[in-house]
Amino acid sequence: MNRFCKSFEQESWAPLGLGGAPPASEAGFSWGYADLLDPAGSGVVIIWAHGLPFAPGILSRERAGTPVRASAAPSLSIAAYDKGNPVFWLLRDLRPEEAVPHAPGGFGGVRISRTDGALALELDVPVPGAAPLQGAVSIEGTDVVLGPAGPALHRWAPQLVGRAKAELRCGDAWSLAFEGRGYHDRNASSLGLTELGIRRWIWGRTPHEDGETVHYLVEPVGSHSEQNHVLEIDWSGAVEHRFVEVERSAEVRGRWGVPSPRQIRAGDLQIAHDTAVEDGPFYQRWLTSVSRGGATHRGVGEVVDVDRIDRGWAAPLVRMAPDGPNASIWSPLFVGPSAGGAGRLFRSWRARWSR
Repeated sequence: MNRFCKSFEQESWAPLGLGGAPPASEAGFSWGYADLLDPAGSGVVIIWAHGLPFAPGILSRERAGTPVRASAAPSLSIAAYDKGNPVFWLLRDLRPEEAVPHAPGGFGGVRISRTDGALALELDVPVPGAAPLQGAVSIEGTDVVLGPAGPALHRWAPQLVGRAKAELRCGDAWSLAFEGRGYHDRNASSLGLTELGIRRWIWGRTPHEDGETVHYLVEPVGSHSEQNHVLEIDWSGAVEHRFVEVERSAEVRGRWGVPSPRQIRAGDLQIAHDTAVEDGPFYQRWLTSVSRGGATHRGVGEVVDVDRIDRGWAAPLVRMAPDGPNASIWSPLFVGPSAGGAGRLFRSWRARWSR
């Protein structure tokens, strides 16, 4: 039996910090995801999570048989891009008491408000060695209407599509403001990621005048079945879901060795991975072109190689990056605006030594 089961279900906005709780199982995860994109390739991605599999230490302990309980491992991830160039990055490990979206401190400094047809995030997030990341991100549009779903150990559910606006700044050192289109979903599992039978997934979403097209192509491990999904979300919130056949071009390795196709046919969609805005040891984020019926639209996508997460020669470097209670002394070099990392590092060292 394939443990990985797609369920499209509108139960509630829990358990992603919006009135609910993380999975009670020993090895599980949950996250909320907000993704904004403008036509020029500027964007923001914010993930608030419990047991985020991308966070260092989560999957290595899961593979060793000593998983971290999701409720004990909240985290916050923020990435920003300006015209296709990465300009800000943050991964912050949190204490459980810091992961309260509606409290004054929010979820690691992000206050989350979800109402009908809208998601609003107010940010006041600490940045080591620099001014805090402040500002607001919002999506206003249409709640996604999902039909009933059967039992599943893993649930992925698009929640909201619509107009989006971002205004972010780190003091006087850095700022980014744009308007475009936004997408919000949630992802939760009662099993750890290594138990779901996933070798790699390729995901993307493409805004267009009639709504949003979402592709989610899941490649299996061993005898698990491949699951390839295309969702068409219109402005009423209705969803047309299709299982599709997939053909991939020859794969090209990124600068950290992740192999991925540059061209994909998914049913009647032709997907091109055009520009890598993030290319890491296990994760790639792409600006995409998606064509169907003679029309082409720009979107955004990702490639995640599960087997490479939290292992291999790059793992010690990845573990240096996150901020938080047990952060490496090198964390300020990575966390914050892309420019000025060396200055943040020296300021944080100076502050540490002066205590």
